[in-house]
Amino acid sequence: MVETYLRTLEAQPEGGPYTILDERILEDEEGWYFPYQSTSFVMTGNFSDSLVGNWPIFFRHSDSYIGPHRPGMALPPLQN
Repeated sequence: MVETYLRTLEAQPEGGPYTILDERILEDEEGWYFPYQSTSFVMTGNFSDSLVGNWPIFFRHSDSYIGPHRPGMALPPLQN
């Protein structure tokens, strides 16, 4: 599901390709945070290829919400 969401980001104008940074995935009581970065930056380390200011993709345990979110910030309301 997170990969599918990432592909929708890639399909936007100025989008992708992107890579999830597996070693930086976090989990808390609400869900998982999947940081991502441009594939070019991951492969080359060239700062001009990096994404700046992008929020991790968040997957909430309770209702499978997927979207941008940073740890410690208010979450969107639960979806039924």
